[in-house]
Amino acid sequence: MPTRVFLCNRETWYHGVEDEIKEAKELLSRGKVHRGVWTCGSVKSIEVNDAAYFKRVGSEPLGFFAYGRIVAAEKEYQLRLLEKDYSNVSEAYQACYDEEGNVILAVAHEWYSVVDYNQPLEIKRLKQDPQFSKANFHFQGSGGSFREECITLLNEYWEKHALNLSRQGFGVHLAEALYRAGQDSINQKLYVEAIDKFSQAIHVNPNLTKAYIGRGNAYQKLGKQHEALQNYTEATQIEPADNSVAYYQRGIIHAELGNKQKAIEDFTVAQKLFLDKSDLVNSKNAGEKIKILASSKTLEVSELSRIRKHIIDAPGVAKNLQEAKRKILVSIIRRQGQSLFRQNLIDVYDSRCAITNCDVEEALEAAHIIPYSDNGSNQIVNGLLLRGDLHTLFDLNLIAIEPETHTVLLHPSLRQSSYSDLHQKKLRLPSATTYKPSQEALHQRWNQCEWARNHE
Repeated sequence: MPTRVFLCNRETWYHGVEDEIKEAKELLSRGKVHRGVWTCGSVKSIEVNDAAYFKRVGSEPLGFFAYGRIVAAEKEYQLRLLEKDYSNVSEAYQACYDEEGNVILAVAHEWYSVVDYNQPLEIKRLKQDPQFSKANFHFQGSGGSFREECITLLNEYWEKHALNLSRQGFGVHLAEALYRAGQDSINQKLYVEAIDKFSQAIHVNPNLTKAYIGRGNAYQKLGKQHEALQNYTEATQIEPADNSVAYYQRGIIHAELGNKQKAIEDFTVAQKLFLDKSDLVNSKNAGEKIKILASSKTLEVSELSRIRKHIIDAPGVAKNLQEAKRKILVSIIRRQGQSLFRQNLIDVYDSRCAITNCDVEEALEAAHIIPYSDNGSNQIVNGLLLRGDLHTLFDLNLIAIEPETHTVLLHPSLRQSSYSDLHQKKLRLPSATTYKPSQEALHQRWNQCEWARNHE
């Protein structure tokens, strides 16, 4: 699709442009599209979905102040349906007339990003880049096409300019506003709403990789791994050399789906990209996940050997050994990278399991009451120090803790097993009240264990 350029001369004919910009900024900041109509001289070839830049001319500073897209005019106002002499123009043309009743060619448009009229992306700045040497910035009228081979570069300059001014309060970027709205929805656990916001952001800017990642995260929260995988993949395709987060998140999904080798490949790429950006913490986290995946066969067998005969009998949990194996692998992977959290729990629980009193430190793990993936924190009050096999059972909701009495309950399928002596045992709590498990977190986790509430 061509990229069209529309001209605006405030002094000569459009005295109210700054009022329109103000209105557009207010709408865009609320995640709403600004829609308008702009004249296009004698150009009759403009089509719906053509990209559109709006350029200040006449007085300095000369440059682009808005970006958007050509859209269809409302049907009852479409020029091609009202004037037979213009039946061949596209749906974008809206019927406009001068004082004498003559047709003025004009097209409907939407603005997706806008900056203050006095702070445009200046033409003289663009001309300093030799890559624009063949570009024509001097249009005789509105609706002309920008040189095709320079469009990508112009888009890059505009994105940086619009985002920079948006942060300073001198502009608004619709895709960014929608992205922020999507993030807010995720924080409020409104995942379906978040997907809608991220999708709108992608419609406005199909190259906004973080919107794909955000949408992938929302799908992941809903348990839709395949949809999440697709979004992370799209993000990596847009920016394959600079998208460490997308590779990292996709690695987690591959691990959840049991695709260990693909997970290792993604974590390997993420590790390098994080390192290239001097993000040592996340590079280390990716490296730790690679190590865990590489050695996960031994770990899976070890944990499965303890719980395999119980886990397949637990209704509503893992229905077969393959699913159990997948859940254990995911559980193992997600425990990594939390060394500080674990050390804090070891300190406050005196290096002993909160259920069994086991003091073999190598066997003790930091369990989240509210899972980290569900916005649980690494605060001590959101943690329990548990033996590794009990951690897995807790993650699978085969162990529940009554919030008021701190009584440990076993799923019925475990009560005739070697774990039976743990049923109705009291949880061992830290001596310091400050570090005791959060009542709110325990209640939230308790509500996930319907079998336990039914046995009250």
